[in-house]
Amino acid sequence: KKQQPTGVTTKTWGWAIVEWNDENIKLSVEYYDLVDGFATHIHNCTADCNGPVVLPMGFSPPGLPDSAGRMYASGTMKTYYTVPRENFAWLPEFIMSGRAYCNVHTAMYPAGEIRGQFNMVSMPEPEPEEETIASVAGQYPELTTLLAAIAAVPDLLAGATNPDTSVTVLAPTNAAFEAALEALDIPIEDLISDTELLSAVLSYHLLRDVIPAAGVPMTPVNAETLLDGATVKAQTTDMGVMFNDVAMVTDADIMVNGGTSIIHIIDTVLLPPSKK
Repeated sequence: KKQQPTGVTTKTWGWAIVEWNDENIKLSVEYYDLVDGFATHIHNCTADCNGPVVLPMGFSPPGLPDSAGRMYASGTMKTYYTVPRENFAWLPEFIMSGRAYCNVHTAMYPAGEIRGQFNMVSMPEPEPEEETIASVAGQYPELTTLLAAIAAVPDLLAGATNPDTSVTVLAPTNAAFEAALEALDIPIEDLISDTELLSAVLSYHLLRDVIPAAGVPMTPVNAETLLDGATVKAQTTDMGVMFNDVAMVTDADIMVNGGTSIIHIIDTVLLPPSKK
């Protein structure tokens, strides 16, 4: 439809957006190459007519008032404000009616220099972020030492933050790390600074296959790790799932990204054969 008033030649352009949810309504306008603008309103009429002001939408520009008390603004800018939806409960329905338009008034064109009818656009639902080993483990306060150790080894950190990584993580608790460091008489700072040793210890806790707790048999089996083919002994006992006869699974089958990886929290740090 031909919009009213009759179009003018101008370099000024922009857009207006009205957004709402169950609680709030946000009104925002972006102006480009604006010259002496003094008001922006939402009006009531279809695209082929002029209508009355329904709601102010624009800015409170800096500057000196003219004889009519108007304040002017020029340039490129964005203005917005948010109001409680309950105070303007009628506005969403009005915007959807097709009768709402935005009009920007300027000194040169006080009846309106740029104008546009509001059109409904459904905003797409944001895609959920894919889980990673790091993001899931980060939900467990007892695994902060493990995450700090992983962060110190770039290759392992890259894997832990990649949603496509497919491994079984044997995740020692903070208490397990504390006990191991005390037994070895190694401060945590020294372990983290020794990236070669740290990488070996952590890689020994990563199994190449994704193994749920129910997949660990009563008969001992060797599960291959990411440490140069080194293996850990896995077995289901009367007490639960054990690794190397020393580490008990205390929280099993924590799924990552729908089972791409799986985390078992264990109560003991496993030491590679050459590091014992």
